[in-house]
Amino acid sequence: MRLSSSYVFFFLFGAGSSNEGIGLLSFSTSWTLITQGSPLVWPWQTQVNSYIGMGLGYIVLTACYYGNIFDGRDLVFMSTSLFGSDGDVYNQSAVLTPENKLDPTKLAEFGLPRYTTTYAISQLAYNLSLGAAFVHISLWHWKELKAAFGGMRFLTNNQDIDDPHYKEMQKYREVPQWWYLTLFIVSLAVGIGCSYATGDGTVLMPWWSILLFTALSAFIAIFLGFITATTGFSISIKYAVQILAAFIHRGQAIPVMYANLYGNSTTFQTLYLLQDLKLGQYTKLPPRWTFAAQMAGSVVGSIFNYTMMISIVSNNRDVLRDPVGTRIWSGWIVQQYNSASVAMGALGTELFTHGKPYWLVPFAIFMGFFMPLPFWLAHRYLPRDAWLSRAAAYINTPIILLYIGYLPYSVNGQWWSCLVIGFASQYWARSRRPKWFKKYNYITSAALDGGSQVIIFILSFAVFGASGNAVAFPNWWGNPATLSVDRCAATD
Repeated sequence: MRLSSSYVFFFLFGAGSSNEGIGLLSFSTSWTLITQGSPLVWPWQTQVNSYIGMGLGYIVLTACYYGNIFDGRDLVFMSTSLFGSDGDVYNQSAVLTPENKLDPTKLAEFGLPRYTTTYAISQLAYNLSLGAAFVHISLWHWKELKAAFGGMRFLTNNQDIDDPHYKEMQKYREVPQWWYLTLFIVSLAVGIGCSYATGDGTVLMPWWSILLFTALSAFIAIFLGFITATTGFSISIKYAVQILAAFIHRGQAIPVMYANLYGNSTTFQTLYLLQDLKLGQYTKLPPRWTFAAQMAGSVVGSIFNYTMMISIVSNNRDVLRDPVGTRIWSGWIVQQYNSASVAMGALGTELFTHGKPYWLVPFAIFMGFFMPLPFWLAHRYLPRDAWLSRAAAYINTPIILLYIGYLPYSVNGQWWSCLVIGFASQYWARSRRPKWFKKYNYITSAALDGGSQVIIFILSFAVFGASGNAVAFPNWWGNPATLSVDRCAATD
């Protein structure tokens, strides 16, 4: 399939609907989208690096698609689904046994699945970013790593920490380490028990694999925690974890999904809980009360989110299964997990080993190790007052690499708004209006984030059909039924 030139603009500039385009020069006033870029929160240096990555992404994603990289020129531009040789959604049930394992005979009949070019490039970029993160932290923050973890000092509460907030908190009783250890053991036991208590004798994930990926997430959390602490930004490890699981559980789809839970989600839950502790310290909340609030929130939140997910999936199943989605709903996250379980789990050997169609995706982790080196060497050995040395210190390769592959998902109409708001907040207001910035910037961000979350919840269930009863908006010039919302192209 070769698309007309109008689709070049559609893919490059389109951003109003799910998986429409990568949003070059697209602006949005919807804070539910703008908040994804955290323009009022992230330091300006972090935002600049993310925009550099996006700028490169506009070039890389478009060039790779029209250059037929990964043989995806005849597929849709953006989607996280798997596709067959005919360009339609891949019939995964045809090549899997009832136990969700690969059937080689059926595979020979139906052939291998394919990723869209943009999604394959995105996975590659994410893995480059992860490899770069380890080296970046080791090179630029070795002293901090050694100070924090040398001699296992992090296991004690008696460290000499030069922080006024920490010293102010000394009047409260700290949470004992054995509380966390007990919680960890209980949670791990529950996870292993659920994996074996399936009712039909199958094992979702063996106990040793759960322990392995939990230990892996604990190790990776150290490096990701340093990046989050210094930049406010989190590096994604989901593709690396899924690839590792694919080689450990060859030909099995389900364990890859659960490896993402224990090896990826656990890492970010760790960082989120640490952010809560930091917030509690800044607000001078007693640590034990913060711990209690975290436990209550985790229990209530899991029940609430599970209930919402069941309702949304049950009432919008067909739309969520669509590889592109609509203006309102897109199942790209769910499709992402499904694609990984099939492509990496059941077909990891056939797709990701050396010489196979996507072997560069896992290999990119090792390539990423070398990405920070030129910038560190330039800063280390050039005169510190040289512009090249200062520029090298400003560059954060993990963020840039990740954002090269950040765009081929969902809606992309907010990023240029983020750039303008971020400049106004973290650059102009922070330097020219420091009193206003200190007093109002972050509370404004919290108010907008909280308000947008409330309104999107109300709209989802009252208007958009999360409860099964959607209310159609009037058809007029600003809301055309036969055009994409940004009028880049006609809808099918």
